Amino acid sequence: MSTEIKILDCDLDSIDLDDDAPPTPATSSPGESPVAPLTPAIRNPMPPTKPRPRPSPETATQESAAPATASKALEQLEAARLDLRNPPSRLPPVLQSRGIPVASRGDITCILAPAKSGKSAYSSAMLAAAVLGGEEREECDTLGITAGERPAGAIVIVFDTEQSKPDQFDLAKRAATRAGVDVLPDWIECYNLAGTPPLFVRVMLRAKVEDLKVKGVPIWFAVIDGIADLCADINDLREAQEVTNEIHNVARESDCPVVAIIHRNEGREADPSARGHLGKQLARKAAYNLTLEKDADEVTVVYSTKNRGAPILKKDGPRFSWNNAAGMHVTVNAGAVGAEDLADLRELAGEVFDGKDSLRYCDLQKAIMEARGRKKTWAEGQYKAMLKADVIRRAGDGKYSLR
Repeated sequence: MSTEIKILDCDLDSIDLDDDAPPTPATSSPGESPVAPLTPAIRNPMPPTKPRPRPSPETATQESAAPATASKALEQLEAARLDLRNPPSRLPPVLQSRGIPVASRGDITCILAPAKSGKSAYSSAMLAAAVLGGEEREECDTLGITAGERPAGAIVIVFDTEQSKPDQFDLAKRAATRAGVDVLPDWIECYNLAGTPPLFVRVMLRAKVEDLKVKGVPIWFAVIDGIADLCADINDLREAQEVTNEIHNVARESDCPVVAIIHRNEGREADPSARGHLGKQLARKAAYNLTLEKDADEVTVVYSTKNRGAPILKKDGPRFSWNNAAGMHVTVNAGAVGAEDLADLRELAGEVFDGKDSLRYCDLQKAIMEARGRKKTWAEGQYKAMLKADVIRRAGDGKYSLR
């Protein structure tokens, strides 16, 4: 149906737009009886109307999903009853940090850290762990993260709203290097959405999840690097609840973990919690809350005291820092040894490397054995001690260098 718009012709100069001017009394032509001036009409002001509250989409969805009758409600309630004689199946965690679960199906994992503390590097290490798929290689540094076996046909989704395309490309290349491959496999899908309006990102995420559901493609896990960019205002409680619920629904409906990365409050007077109402909502809903903290020596430690299940204590947490030789963040192993033992380890390492910039693991082990004429098991112990004491460190691409 078309709508015709008519433009009326009129002389705008003949219209008096001065509302404050007093009404001009009407005059009569010569010979006519005078015309009484028009009395302006009295306008009674309309009472102010109260805005009618409109239900939010979430409220409408909840009301439409509510059981229509009491008997139906009781039926659903009985189906949800816990039966201790029939334990539910327990699926292994999707991601672990040194044996402690940090991501499981249907749950949110929140990574909280200040700016420039290695959040994106840590998330890229998750991709490397996924490529390895449960296979732990001594020469592959995944910053303490390990993954289980990938379900058949499952994919990994990465929504990055913070990094530029070149930076995200470099992170993906480093993830491949960590895993010992040239490029990441096609089942890891990375999307650069920096600068995209918050609502658009949310619509894209929902559209992607629905499309995969229709195609029957499972999601192994999803990473949202910059979850705050899904909110127009992270301090708007209602919007924060909506975004958190949407993320949680993605995790539950797709039976996968969603790793949400968010900045912490910064500044001298700021508390170390996540930013705004969004951060608080995520912390409450997340099954795992990982904190990344960088010290004065530029070493980042990963820990959590708000995990479902076992915590990751700060003293035991994985540590990593930037390594110029490797061109990426590498694991730093914290550990205290005696001064005499430390001197022996440094002496042995000096003999083993003998001016070499780096050694592969197999060559390093062989050199340790030859340096002291000892067996493989002893050499393995010395290698671990040197790594723990930070005498040697991973240099990327399966190589090691002197500290």
